[in-house]
Amino acid sequence: MKAKIKVWLEKDGKQLLGEGRIRLLETVDKKGSLKKAVEELGYSYRYAWGIIRKLEKRIGEKLIISHKGGAHGGDSHLTEYGKKVIRKFKKYKEEIKRENNKIFRRYFKDDEL
Repeated sequence: MKAKIKVWLEKDGKQLLGEGRIRLLETVDKKGSLKKAVEELGYSYRYAWGIIRKLEKRIGEKLIISHKGGAHGGDSHLTEYGKKVIRKFKKYKEEIKRENNKIFRRYFKDDEL
């Protein structure tokens, strides 16, 4: 038996960050392109771009810098702030998981309910 936790952040009652948004930002960073990221994740470009715009507006900071077109197409990359957001969220989530496991073992030993 294991305890699972889903972590997300809200601001003013609206979702700010969660696993899906972090995955989108990480994939943009890995692929160097929002277009390539959405292809890998199976999102529509419009949907992903809307998520990023809302996220940037709620946070009040740019997370992605995009360059359009050109001979080889455009590119997108995370800002330093965007990278910091991912690092902080992941550290926060890992700490919550560790503490959750400690609490779980305190209440549920040897698979007992």
